[in-house]
Amino acid sequence: MLSFASRGIAEAAWPSGRLRNSIAASLRGARFSTLKATSPSSESGAESGRPPWVWRKLQGWFGFEVPLSSPLAGVPAPEAATATPRPSGCRVSFLDNGVRVVTPVNASPKAHSANDLVTSFGVYFNAGSRYEDLFTAGSTHALETLAFRSATLERSRFRLAQDIERTGGSVGCAAARESIAFTGECLRDAAPELINLVCEAAVRPQLMAYGEVSAALDDGIRAELQDALKVIEYEQEHAMGKDTQLQLVEALHATAYQGNTLGLPLFMNEKRRKKLTPEVVKRFLSERLQNPGNIVVAAVGIGHEQLLRVAERALGWLPRPPADKAVVDMASHYTGGEARLDGDGLAQIAVACEAVSWSDPDLIPVAVLNTLLGGGGSFSAGGPGKGMYSRLYTGILNRHPWVQSCTGFNHCYTDSGLFGIHASAESGRLPELAEIICEEIAKMGQVTRAELVRAKNQTKASVFMNLESNTVVCEDLGRQILTAGQYIEPATLYAAIEKVTEKDIFRVATRMLRSRPTVVLYGEMYGVPTYEQISEAAGMKALQSGAA
Repeated sequence: MLSFASRGIAEAAWPSGRLRNSIAASLRGARFSTLKATSPSSESGAESGRPPWVWRKLQGWFGFEVPLSSPLAGVPAPEAATATPRPSGCRVSFLDNGVRVVTPVNASPKAHSANDLVTSFGVYFNAGSRYEDLFTAGSTHALETLAFRSATLERSRFRLAQDIERTGGSVGCAAARESIAFTGECLRDAAPELINLVCEAAVRPQLMAYGEVSAALDDGIRAELQDALKVIEYEQEHAMGKDTQLQLVEALHATAYQGNTLGLPLFMNEKRRKKLTPEVVKRFLSERLQNPGNIVVAAVGIGHEQLLRVAERALGWLPRPPADKAVVDMASHYTGGEARLDGDGLAQIAVACEAVSWSDPDLIPVAVLNTLLGGGGSFSAGGPGKGMYSRLYTGILNRHPWVQSCTGFNHCYTDSGLFGIHASAESGRLPELAEIICEEIAKMGQVTRAELVRAKNQTKASVFMNLESNTVVCEDLGRQILTAGQYIEPATLYAAIEKVTEKDIFRVATRMLRSRPTVVLYGEMYGVPTYEQISEAAGMKALQSGAA
């Protein structure tokens, strides 16, 4: 009853159909006369600031429309925001023991925006799975899991968590094949305290006292390590074990660098978990994380001199290792090869070749080629900015609806790299998937002018848009100094990207295709081409024969 009454009231308040038509015609005429009016004295003119009389009579039903080209009356014009200066270089200083301290050259103590009230920092170590040996294998994974979960030499686990919470900041640890990064972010006033806490958790964990104090303390350290190993076991069973793409990436590196450096596993397996002991992790930590020459402290949002004082207090005590005991890092050796993994679910393939290192002169052309290939998933709600016009989208995803994803990848390391294409498709489609991926790899050096211009613009946009984040700027500073020993300014990168030509793309593609391919397949192997057939279809075999 109430709903019918409400509808009756609404119908009574709203004009009938014939009246609505006449009102609409009047409004159209009023709008036309408003836009055409030029006399300031005209009551219906847009310049008068007053609506025409039809609008005033019906203002309970409609709102007066002001053209978008006209400023709103009584609303002040917006003021342009002051642009925050972005880094144009960096300042690097050395502590007496060799620890490197890095900040942007234009870091200002005065806040230009809310983003500058926050300090982002990272402590980067030249450590990772590539530096492990048969004895220390699995230490990188264990240290990443133990980070901020174990006690230090000065604080219990509970007190460390309390002190970090008191600063109001956030911390994290990420391990990779060539680096381990302890990072944090907080308000500028709390930065010195949080940086000290992060350094303490990284280089002074309770683990370093194993076997030196008491049996009770050793029991506690073993218990902490066992807790971390249980966390790793749970993650591998419920997350990593079901992530077939992660398994593919691991198999790709293990096949490309068989038994050495970059091919060593980043994640420990069950067999290694049972063998890992506190002595093993302690040895790896003392060799890699307590070596001052392997440490870079980078920060954005704090003065350089202040960061130097904080770093000196937190890391200045570390002794420089004697020259006769310096650890010599082994160079990577690319082998190539093939791995076939039987499994259920989506069929997947990754075909790669040896690429360039961080310090290689061809780094920029290879990065542009990677952007040109692009790719992504079969579903995307985005437009050109999400790579919908990249080659792998237009050549594969838009033509083959059974392909679920297809993406180019470029893994860069200190002395080597991997470049290729990863794709997944419906189960049972692996032979067809291998065929179309090989076709794309064989012709990746043949680019049009329009493709190259788009790829260069996307690469430049990606570089500069990432610099809007202090966290990304800090990571960029730290990792460049750690891996290459120098910082390439954004303006230099822009100029290098702009100089890339079609000949450069063809040259770097030919160079990479001359290497022995690395092929990893996942799924049902019925009818899948052989390694030699894939190498020939991708154009690598012919180039290798020509080079020979």
